[in-house]
Amino acid sequence: MNLELVVTDSHRSFEKRNDKIDPGQSGQIVVEYVLLLAIAVIIAALITKTMISPSADSPGFVLSAWRNVVEAIGSDKADDINR
Repeated sequence: MNLELVVTDSHRSFEKRNDKIDPGQSGQIVVEYVLLLAIAVIIAALITKTMISPSADSPGFVLSAWRNVVEAIGSDKADDINR
């Protein structure tokens, strides 16, 4: 039984591709990174605006919860004990 190891051209071209980096490819990577970073910043800004909105008619859920905590502390129900 004879077994032979055959190296195809696709393996050789794959090795050649790894040896050299195309200068245009590194520029494309930078552009993609900057675009992804910009999208992440925009999404973070929208989430932050939803969480903490300064408008009085529709405050964010963080400000609403904080206002409820402050009102609960301010009502001071511990001092309302009738003796």
